[in-house]
Amino acid sequence: MTAVDKVFCILRQAQDDRTSAHGELVEPMAQDDLAEYGNSRRMEGMKKILIVDDEALFLHGLGNALTTDSTEVTVVETGKSALQELASAPYHICFLDICLPDIDGVEILKRIKEISPQTKVIMMTAGVITLAMQETIEKSAHMFLTKPFDLFQVRMLTKSILGEAGA
Repeated sequence: MTAVDKVFCILRQAQDDRTSAHGELVEPMAQDDLAEYGNSRRMEGMKKILIVDDEALFLHGLGNALTTDSTEVTVVETGKSALQELASAPYHICFLDICLPDIDGVEILKRIKEISPQTKVIMMTAGVITLAMQETIEKSAHMFLTKPFDLFQVRMLTKSILGEAGA
């Protein structure tokens, strides 16, 4: 479906939602309202992914790799920001770096499991992990990835977790 087709679908649905049973337009829709309507309709059914890492280039790359028509990707650089995001909205997946500037990733993992137990947490690191970290990760995380990793495999993993076809 092209971008033009998507706009026409939004317009058609907006008109259908704003007409009476007799086909009369209930009230005209302002341009700003139409844009907001399209965004809200598009957001319904979106799968939310949170990426937490203090490396801007990594956030940009993984964020772009996981962004699709059916996903909404949010990126944050600190553990505090991650916890705020997860407390404010449900996320399907959280990619979480272990080494963050403010809060240890393993501690964030424990807190995520308290505030958002349905979120699948995928821990990531380029560093060495201790035995205690490994035990917590095995107990609480959905998966552990060592950086650098193959973006294609991460996309396939994400599709699998989200239950999307076409993997």
